[in-house]
Parts: sequence; structure tokens; C-alpha cells
Amino acid sequence: WTGACDGQGATCSLTNITGDQTSVASFTAVYAVSATAGAGGSASCSATTVASGGSSTCTATADAEYQFDRWTGECDGQGATCSLTNITSDQTSAASFEPLDSDDDDTPDSLDNCPLISNGDQLDTDVDGIGDVCDDYLDGDGLTNSMDNCPLVSNPSQWDSLDNGVGDACGAIAVTTLPGPGLFSLIAMLMIYARRRLVQHNIRDLPA
Repeated sequence: WTGACDGQGATCSLTNITGDQTSVASFTAVYAVSATAGAGGSASCSATTVASGGSSTCTATADAEYQFDRWTGECDGQGATCSLTNITSDQTSAASFEPLDSDDDDTPDSLDNCPLISNGDQLDTDVDGIGDVCDDYLDGDGLTNSMDNCPLVSNPSQWDSLDNGVGDACGAIAVTTLPGPGLFSLIAMLMIYARRRLVQHNIRDLPA
């Protein structure tokens, strides 16, 4: 107000009037500030009605298993906390969210078999739901990888017939028994027969 109502609010009370009273009311533009959110979170602003030149702070809050992605509208380019100043028009912004991906391997945490270590291939040798890069039991045989003589093939017995540190399940197996006498005799007979056939073949090929 200016004039007789100067200093009073929108409702001006004049009393004990003993002369002409003149007052002039002036107004300031008021603007709306709003923020919306897509799936995976919420958004709000500290002031939703702001006088010309005023300010407001809008905040995007992600739900569990989601993270803030970006703003569109007036808050575009700012982080989850957006500061709007010197407002001279209505302000509208929208926050978007994306599934949380803690290790940045393009697999959301909710689907990642190793959410804290990047493993884009999601390889899970023993199909136990734990990715190989963070699985202490790659083959699921109950032995830690560092103690397992065949970490990629299940072998609870840890048999190592060659005693070379490589389990029989994923390495060469030692021959622990020799052929018996009967087998040796058969081999000898076959060798003699083969030799005779070879001699007969050579004789036939001699010139007449």
C-alpha cells in the first residue's frame, strides 16, 4: 500500500477518520513451481508458489533399487537437488530414474549376479546365482577356489592320481595298472602275424 493504508496487509483498516483518505494498492506477480517424477522415485519443491524474483529448490528422491537419472524442464542439467533462482515465470520440471547399477556393468542390481563387481557377461559356472567373479566356490563342490585342484569342475573327492596338483576331473589320469600276461601274449601274436603278412606281400612283389 501507499497512502493512508501504507504498512498494512492486504486488508487495511482505517479508523478515527477526520479527513479524506486515499490509498493505492500494488501487486506482485506470483509464479507456480512444480516437479513431477517418473517410475522409481519422487520429486518435490521447497516452495510451490513464488513471487517474482524469488527462488525454490526441487529435490528428486530415488526409491530403493533405483538411482536418479536426469531432469527435464527448468531443472535440466542439474543434479538430484535443483536450485531455481530469480523466478519470473511458472517453473515445471520432471525427474526420471533408472534401475540401480552399482558396478556400471549395464545389468541392474536387482538382476545382477554380482552387483558390486562389474561382470557384463554374468558368467555363473555352477549356476548357483552368484557370478564367477565374486563366487568363492566356482564349481559348487564345497571347496574354495584357492584350495580346489580343479576349480571349474565339481570334484569333491579331489582325486589327483598324478599327484601334480591338477585334479583328475580336469587333467590327465595316471595309469596305475599294467597289462597282464595274457594281454602281452595276444600283443606278441598279433605282431608275429603282422610280420608274416608283410613278408608274404613283399615276396609276391618280387620280379619273376
